[in-house]
Amino acid sequence: MDKPYVSLHNHTEYSLLDGACRIDELVELAAEYDMNALAITDHGAMFGTVPFYKACIAAGIKPIIGQEAYIAPGDMHDKKPVEGAPPAGYHLLLLVRNEKGYNNLLKISSAGFLDGFYYKPRVDKEFLAAHSEGLIASTACLKGEVPYKLLRNNPDGAKEALGELVDIFGKDNVYIEIMRHGLEEEKKLIPLLAGLSSETGIPLVATTDAHYIHPEDYEFHDLLLCMQTGKHIDEENRLRFSSNEMYFRSPDEMERLFADYPEALEKTREIASRIVFELPAGEPHLPEFPIPEKYEDDWDYIKKRTFEGLKRRYGELTDKIVERAEYELTVIKDMGFLSYYAIVADFTDAARERGVRVGPGRGSGASSIVAYALGITNIDPLRYGLLFERFLNPERISLPDFDIDFEDAGRDRVIDYVRDKYGEDSVAQIITFNYMKARGAIKDVGRVLNMPYDYVDTISKMVPYGISIKAALEQIPDLHSRYKKEPDIKKLLDYAMKLEGLPRHAGKHAAGVVITPGPLTDYVPLFRTNKNEITTQYDWVSVEEIGVVKTDFLGLKTLTVISETERMVFERTGEKLEVEKAPLDDEETFEMLSHGDTLGVFQFESEGMTKNLRNLHPDRIEDMIAMNALYRPGPMQFIDNYIARKHGTEKIEYPHESIKPILEETYGIVVYQEQVMQIAQAMAGFSLGQADILRRAMGKKKHAEMMAVREDFLAGAKKKGVKDDAAESVFDMMAKFAEYGFNKAHSVAYSVVAYQTAYLKAHHRLEFTAANMTNEIDNADKIADWIDDARRHGIEILPPDVNSSSAGFIVEGEAIRYGLAAVKNVGLGAAESIASVRDESGRFDNLYDFCERVDLGVVNRRALESLVAAGAFDSTGIERGAAMATIPEALAWAAKKSAQEVAGAAGDLFASEVSLEIYPEPPQVEPWTRQKTLSREKEALGLYLSGHPLSRYEDEIEAFVGQKIADIDSLGSGVQVTVAGMLTSLEKTMTKQKKPMAYGVIEDLSGSIKVVFFPETYAEYSELLEKNALYLVRGSYNIDNRGGKIVSDEIIPLGEAWKRLIGCIHIRLDADIAPEEIDESKDVLKRYPGDIPLKLHIVGKEHTYRAISTEFYNSGDRELVRALRELLGKENVWISA
Repeated sequence: MDKPYVSLHNHTEYSLLDGACRIDELVELAAEYDMNALAITDHGAMFGTVPFYKACIAAGIKPIIGQEAYIAPGDMHDKKPVEGAPPAGYHLLLLVRNEKGYNNLLKISSAGFLDGFYYKPRVDKEFLAAHSEGLIASTACLKGEVPYKLLRNNPDGAKEALGELVDIFGKDNVYIEIMRHGLEEEKKLIPLLAGLSSETGIPLVATTDAHYIHPEDYEFHDLLLCMQTGKHIDEENRLRFSSNEMYFRSPDEMERLFADYPEALEKTREIASRIVFELPAGEPHLPEFPIPEKYEDDWDYIKKRTFEGLKRRYGELTDKIVERAEYELTVIKDMGFLSYYAIVADFTDAARERGVRVGPGRGSGASSIVAYALGITNIDPLRYGLLFERFLNPERISLPDFDIDFEDAGRDRVIDYVRDKYGEDSVAQIITFNYMKARGAIKDVGRVLNMPYDYVDTISKMVPYGISIKAALEQIPDLHSRYKKEPDIKKLLDYAMKLEGLPRHAGKHAAGVVITPGPLTDYVPLFRTNKNEITTQYDWVSVEEIGVVKTDFLGLKTLTVISETERMVFERTGEKLEVEKAPLDDEETFEMLSHGDTLGVFQFESEGMTKNLRNLHPDRIEDMIAMNALYRPGPMQFIDNYIARKHGTEKIEYPHESIKPILEETYGIVVYQEQVMQIAQAMAGFSLGQADILRRAMGKKKHAEMMAVREDFLAGAKKKGVKDDAAESVFDMMAKFAEYGFNKAHSVAYSVVAYQTAYLKAHHRLEFTAANMTNEIDNADKIADWIDDARRHGIEILPPDVNSSSAGFIVEGEAIRYGLAAVKNVGLGAAESIASVRDESGRFDNLYDFCERVDLGVVNRRALESLVAAGAFDSTGIERGAAMATIPEALAWAAKKSAQEVAGAAGDLFASEVSLEIYPEPPQVEPWTRQKTLSREKEALGLYLSGHPLSRYEDEIEAFVGQKIADIDSLGSGVQVTVAGMLTSLEKTMTKQKKPMAYGVIEDLSGSIKVVFFPETYAEYSELLEKNALYLVRGSYNIDNRGGKIVSDEIIPLGEAWKRLIGCIHIRLDADIAPEEIDESKDVLKRYPGDIPLKLHIVGKEHTYRAISTEFYNSGDRELVRALRELLGKENVWISA
């Protein structure tokens, strides 16, 4: 016989930073306890409803959907405290009894966030009364209105509150909740509640306010509360639960605990038996698309528009095109998705009409010829052999899901259009939860436990990115050892492991949007983020589970770059460039890619991909599509085979002749999921719908499904005359590749975008570079990469200039002018304001003129200082040190001028008669040194533009430095290295043995790297070490789980390196050099005697002869080298160690 208890009051992990009952663990334990039903009642929200429902159904438990609501003491729109009531309102437990109740709870939960939020999401009794049907209410915990008033000696108020609940929900749907967590208030309260029950006839129901699973989880839950409130665990004045008994109790425990109230336990089962509700699922909920009057219905509309589009795309319609289109249209109609296609086509059209670029496609949606005809995608599925069934499978009903890329600058305008068309109350973005990952969990726990930051940070960095703490303990011996030996680390990691994977907070999904047929709250609960954005309370997985169709509106920066490039080309040349029409076989484009010139080429700019392109020498778009699909964990192992087979250095073999046409494109290698489907069709006679089911079974490694489809495959192959061993071999090959085979439709779409960016770079490098730099305007490191790339290709980067720059980067002649908005502390608003004032009323003569004309409320003093440091006023003829000293006077001047104009306009008789027409001379100050100029420029721009402190030491770097910092990682751990650069950060600390040491970052022109000075090295060189100074550093390059670093064993100030390390001067001479040049060189050498050898490199017609001069040992001075270069040329004189 079932135990007479069902747990009706449970807070899952979706009572954010309060509930610690993980849904899977909660349901599993309920099943162990033989509970036939279980409720979810999170605080004010329904976030976890769908995963909870699914978990219960899978475990054979009846799910009860509910919420512990917050009830405002008065009008929920009044956002102020009410005397005698809890600040966030009273608690009230609500349980869904039927479908109407669910619909009402959606609205109650939504209203709490959208209208009544004050500390917590609240509703008032008036709103409850309008949405009470189908709900069961109980009086909740100590903060419920009835118990709250009883505990404050207000029995009449409690009785009145109970009466209001009866009036709202009906007497049969109200219960008085009793709890026992060992609290004194509960001991006092239960007799009072029992008395009220007897007096009113409202039954008692026994619950536990379960916030965590097991009794021993109390301390972890306390830690969660500290995270929620931003407190340390050892703070006295903080939120804490007075009881350690708020765990998930078993029926046996509850029977013992409420032996004196058996009827209250029985009521839990009675309530559960009254629940008759199944979560809506299955049929998709699509809004009705408003069909233009000239069409009969959505079928007529989509079919006619499709064939109009096909004629526009293809011109002459072949049988193949018509058959494919008619097949797709029939499937779309039969599956009920005509309206969905119409909606998506409409907003992609609207985007283009509004000047917002739409991507060519994304995901499997690019497989549809109807989508191509309607303009949803811009990929011809016939040209690339894409399969419609990969998107919509008539043999496996699932919701369609078009993911659409828009240029990021215009994405929100498209969403606004959709809102305007279907109504604000029918369109919302989807919620996303920030789930705690390993490193973040460790840091959060360390913060709550008040552990030293550096200590916790060190431990967190021992966990590699992307793996769990448990996995790290198994894989990282040092971490495992410390976990076993150090109690503090064990405590830290044990708590963090409990925290890992819990949702921390909610926000807006980057792309997901839902459109419902009517008000959103008829289908999903709504949430308001801390940024005032309205989203669903269900995440994208849950939204799909209940049949609400989502579409991803993705903002893609690359599309903005393409649009900006086209715009700048038109402004500069008058050419109306449309890169979508660029030929896909352009030799210059493929030549550029083959040389590894990939910066800015979408998805092809990584070091590994660049290397593969150099080896591949792509000469067709299909090569890019294949590389895009192969360059992923798993299939990456076949890249070398693909390259070798393309170049004929590896034999191409096909497992069976029938599949040769399918694999020819990829040289016999299965690269795409679509190829698996085509093989199943060709060899075993599968329909493409069946083949898609086979592909999914293989990809998910579901053994039972795999065995079933294997038998079908072998039987089908036999019917087609394929021998058993050949069929088995092909099936096994398919299963192997299907584990990581990639969606060809997505690879095609994104490779087309990649090709378009490569084409623009090959043919319009100036504009493409400027557009990319603007696109990265807040990322100084990326801008530095683009500057290096530009300079390598002979493009000059001009400094920011208030008289020439725009907000973004622009093309100026054959150069690129730095954007004002890329200067730190300036920002887009100030940059646009400066450019606007200049364009309207002319160049700025000086700083006084500038301050007088611009809006100093927008362009503030910090912005001015950064502009000066960046060199943006150099064109006015003032030195930067003088300009910086002028700023206070210029600001004062502008203020006086403004006041004089105001007074003059007002006719003030006492206005100053002093003329402010003649600008003062700038103050006389010491000019900045070259080093200070560069240092301040770096501060303002995040990079060196007009020069680099290392530039003057190029001889030393060439002679004495082993490698660029950017190249060190490829050397491997344990290698001795020598680098030169600026010590951009320096932190002094102590070892555990209380010995001083330091660590920092050294940066050269190629990049930066951590450097560590352990005690022995630090003791020797500590007096030399200074932040922002230039050094030559020697040491060992070591790699651990926290990354790579140089462990230094020698430090030389770069200014001393020449004198200390020079070992030889080299001269290159032509064999037929004029005798007088030799004599002049000898004269120079004689003036600098010393003991440094001179090595001669005599260049003849066929050979270069090398010899040490016995006559001209010299001082090796910099002055000597300079003098020799004046005679022989810079490239013919150099030094070495």
